[in-house]
Amino acid sequence: MRTRPSPTPRWAATFVDDPLAGPVDGPVPLLTDPYQLACGWLPESGRLSPFAVLDDSTGPFLPVLAPGGTSMVFERARYDGGSADLPLIQRRWILGVYRYDCATGREERASFDAVQGNDASVYYAPSPDGASVAVVQSWWPTWRPGVRPVVSEFRVSLTIAGFSVDPPRTMLELRGALQPIGESSVVQWSPDGTTVALSILIFTARGTLERAALVVDVSTGAHTQVPAVLLGSVSWDPEGLQLLVVGDDDVPRILDVRSGASRPVPALGSRVAEVNSSGRPRALGWADEHRLLVAVCRGATTRVCLLDPDEGIVATRVRWTTRPLGSVRLAPMPRGFWT
Repeated sequence: MRTRPSPTPRWAATFVDDPLAGPVDGPVPLLTDPYQLACGWLPESGRLSPFAVLDDSTGPFLPVLAPGGTSMVFERARYDGGSADLPLIQRRWILGVYRYDCATGREERASFDAVQGNDASVYYAPSPDGASVAVVQSWWPTWRPGVRPVVSEFRVSLTIAGFSVDPPRTMLELRGALQPIGESSVVQWSPDGTTVALSILIFTARGTLERAALVVDVSTGAHTQVPAVLLGSVSWDPEGLQLLVVGDDDVPRILDVRSGASRPVPALGSRVAEVNSSGRPRALGWADEHRLLVAVCRGATTRVCLLDPDEGIVATRVRWTTRPLGSVRLAPMPRGFWT
């Protein structure tokens, strides 16, 4: 992969100092957005700074940082198939899911081949050790030109793939399910590497779509289902016992994965904040065993803050000035980094 330093990235960010403690010795990629930008914490200068823009005609698209920011997983695709009269989504060919090592610059392709076709899409999450990737794919197997899609025929699958010659393992495949849209995360790995949580929309017998999350054991494929989807890019707490979720009522909640009990998060309000909503905290995930990380936008300034679930914002950890950033995705960081 080619990378180029980006002192003036496409959204013209101007980063401002804000102390951030944490056990880091060098530049650490911290966050990404869908426009291929990675930003890192530079401990020498004590500030957040553009890290790189990954520049290539086939991607990368939708980069996701591994825990600790050690690597980045992304998708490559091209749009040169089929008739030019078809929408881009119908001419899209998924080339694969790749890993980029932030220290060495090495790029590797995962042992996963996507199903191609109309509305085919992939979402992914690197394992805690970075050696594997969980890939969720959504597709419509009976697509034909001019035929209206039937939701009950859509498929969603979960595959665990490595970056070697070992074959991938498909853990489950569902019919009558879609990937969620909006602020919901699609797939995330638990901190201990034993479990994957994935978000889906289930087509019910009543003809409606309802939010659900599956918590899947990656060794056996056994799974449980809860009536909510993942919220934020770090939905698992550091102990792997709680998930930050949101149900069909749009109320953010903390779910205990052992008991299935959930409780609302009063400090996030009665509904999930819209993207770039001014002044309202938008959930990013867990900072430690108790506190959450949220993004707050006011004008051109975005802050990443610590939030007590009951009391509200207690501290600002990082802030930057730019146009509003539509989707902030954090890398899960070691204990004590944010606090």
